[in-house]
Amino acid sequence: MKKLKLSDQHLAELKASGLSDNTIELAKLYTETDSESICEILNYSNPNSINGSHALIIPFGYDGFCRLKLLNPRVRKGTTDKIIKYESPYGSVQHPYFPPNTFDEILKHDCDKEIFIVEGEKKALKLWQELEEQEIDAFVIGLTGVYGWKEKQQEKLVLWLEQIHWTNRIVFLCFDNDVHWNKNVSDARKRLGKVLRNHGANVRSIDIPITDPAQKYGVDDYIVKFGINAFFDCLANAKPVDIKGIIDLEIVCATDVQIIPVEWMWHLYIPKGEITLIDGNPGLGKSQMIADLAARVSKGFAMPPIEMGTPVCKGANVMLMCAEDTIEKTVKPRLQVCQANMNKIFFMKSRGKPLSFPQDIERFEQECFELDISLVVIDPIMSYIGRDIDTHSDQSTREVLNRLKEFAEHTNISIICLRHLNKRQGDAAIFRGGGSIAFTAASRCNLIVGKHPVEDDVNVLACIKSNLERKPKSLSYAIESVDTQYGPIGKITWLEEVALSADDIADIDKTKQKVNKIEKATLQISETLKKMGPMLSVELQIEVCKLSGISPTSYQHARKKCNLIRSRNPSERGSGQWYSKLPGQSFSWETKKKEGNKE
Repeated sequence: MKKLKLSDQHLAELKASGLSDNTIELAKLYTETDSESICEILNYSNPNSINGSHALIIPFGYDGFCRLKLLNPRVRKGTTDKIIKYESPYGSVQHPYFPPNTFDEILKHDCDKEIFIVEGEKKALKLWQELEEQEIDAFVIGLTGVYGWKEKQQEKLVLWLEQIHWTNRIVFLCFDNDVHWNKNVSDARKRLGKVLRNHGANVRSIDIPITDPAQKYGVDDYIVKFGINAFFDCLANAKPVDIKGIIDLEIVCATDVQIIPVEWMWHLYIPKGEITLIDGNPGLGKSQMIADLAARVSKGFAMPPIEMGTPVCKGANVMLMCAEDTIEKTVKPRLQVCQANMNKIFFMKSRGKPLSFPQDIERFEQECFELDISLVVIDPIMSYIGRDIDTHSDQSTREVLNRLKEFAEHTNISIICLRHLNKRQGDAAIFRGGGSIAFTAASRCNLIVGKHPVEDDVNVLACIKSNLERKPKSLSYAIESVDTQYGPIGKITWLEEVALSADDIADIDKTKQKVNKIEKATLQISETLKKMGPMLSVELQIEVCKLSGISPTSYQHARKKCNLIRSRNPSERGSGQWYSKLPGQSFSWETKKKEGNKE
């Protein structure tokens, strides 16, 4: 077996990076001086294609892969010449580097130890060595370049990184400190952070400070010069990865698009992985409704109008963000009367500076990751939007909502945002929500609550728009007062489906006028038929519309309320004429038939 040796030059380089003899030996680093062997590693057929026959060999320990550093590196010609310091075998795919004896363990699905990702093999070895000495149980991965994590032409992790269990795992990205001034490096870190976050990881960035503007430092150089404690200071200041400013352009053929079926938390009302908007004025039970839904999710109970307590699935975690209601005095008592599983209900509060989007959205997402949240409620959404965001501007508002929408899609979390109505009575329901129309555009389902136009103490939940399926039926509900040891607590009681649209409950005065006209027409239909007896349907409509001043459409609503019986005269086959009568009345042909039977 060939004994592995290092040249004095290579040994000095490795020592300059702070690697110990033990680390160098475990990593099986060696110097190759045979040009044919170097060409074989690089998959080159012509030994003349390499300049010199001296190379540092870095075995990756899996897949037979090696990288090497030539004594006389190649120069890639271009606008600016680029020195290729490290070479990979010709035609090979990207391979991440794992320090000795860590490859198999990091791929175990049940493993959740923290991961540090750095640039390069030597840096990975140095950081791994220091963490081992400090008895810090974590993994280190080295990238073969700032984009060494991705498949070519795709924003996708390479095979070995794809196999790692990322969900809820804490990951630190520690790129060289040229990330502060090199846009390519900065973009690479942002893109890696975004991909890992989409895999469910809690991603943070460690910034190596700029100590000398003329000197680029990697993690190995920084630890060698300033010590491990200086690195730990950087680690303590790690921040959520910044993914702002990334423009992702991808052209996909329709045949390559995989259709994903829509999943529902509440069928037709609240989808999974999307934003649902619930609009309505204060005092109509929006918060009590949220308590009811949160309780059902926490217990795995069926959704309305099915009675609370019917189990259909496993209970899931809920995150409530309540800016207006006091948690201790109002929200928790409401949850208790709804029999919520309190172990699965969480509240997001901030001490000092209020939580605001988009500034704090990364922190919000990380908490949801770590708690495995299935439903998020933001009540009301306007209280969590930063002061610098103009909520009446489409462009400004979409900056917040697109980030929320993206988060919902990648995690399959249902997000419910509550919003108050504006004062523009008379507008269609779709324009009644406060702020920009971008709120409605970003939501896949937009619901609204309002008072029932006729029934006292009854409210209605209706659908303004649904982009995923047909609109659901409107549901009526009442707020019931439940006596508890803390005093009376409001609780939702779901009633029945009602034939009221979102527009009907958005403008009560207009709807009442419409209802009053229909009621008047209903009375007129009854009086006309009682006076005239059964008559041609078209003549009845003309007469009632004339006397009541209503439209043919309103007449049809009134006709249905009267439960009119309509039929054709058997002796007038082919005429197509319909006759109408009230229940209990008889058509002329029915009377003749009875008289004939008597004879």
